[in-house]
Amino acid sequence: MRRFNAALCDPGSFMELQPGYARNLTTGLGKLDGFSVGIIGNNPMFNAGVLDPDSCRKAIRLMCLCDAFNLPVIFLMDVPGFMVGKAVEHNRILALAIRFVEALGNMSTPTLTVVLRKGFGLAYPAMNGSGLGSSGLYSWPGAEIGFMDPQVGVNVAYSARLDQMDPKEAEIERDRMISEISLATSPYEAAGTLRIDEVIDPADTRRVLVNDLRQLDGRRVPAPEDRPLSYWPTV
Repeated sequence: MRRFNAALCDPGSFMELQPGYARNLTTGLGKLDGFSVGIIGNNPMFNAGVLDPDSCRKAIRLMCLCDAFNLPVIFLMDVPGFMVGKAVEHNRILALAIRFVEALGNMSTPTLTVVLRKGFGLAYPAMNGSGLGSSGLYSWPGAEIGFMDPQVGVNVAYSARLDQMDPKEAEIERDRMISEISLATSPYEAAGTLRIDEVIDPADTRRVLVNDLRQLDGRRVPAPEDRPLSYWPTV
């Protein structure tokens, strides 16, 4: 994700914030064709890019910063979901996930989203997916959007049924169901049901985002008292 941010932004302009904290999420500031932006991207090199309590805190901090200074935020999505388990529950994952989405809903500055590889579960809307007011929501052709990874979904939903079958037949049936569910996670399926705006060529990502930023330039900036996120608590 760091290399992609450096390639996406104007040469030498990307500045990562809190690089050693919650490394499964990359946040920073950069420029696209001269436009200053904030960037929030899942980093699959660490914990598969999952959203956990620390990454939620990190994202909220950047959203508050960008909203205070009227900087558009670009979300680069490659997220398998929210982390689950006793440890993250004790670390307030539910409260922080809600605060993450609430912060997103309170943003006065524009947001743009590109699904690079995957967007699963409730982490999909949390990363500024459909229904959260994104000014532009795009996907690469090979991305997957759905309730969870098809292979994991089949193992979870149909494990009892598959366990009762002959191992060879179970493997064939598992492959068939994975293939069937994979069709529903296609970005073209999401575009057909208006959950994303457009499927774009990866090579056009910068051009599409810059075009949106040009259209959003000159927008009316609400007064500080009308921007709750500019004085929102980040801790």
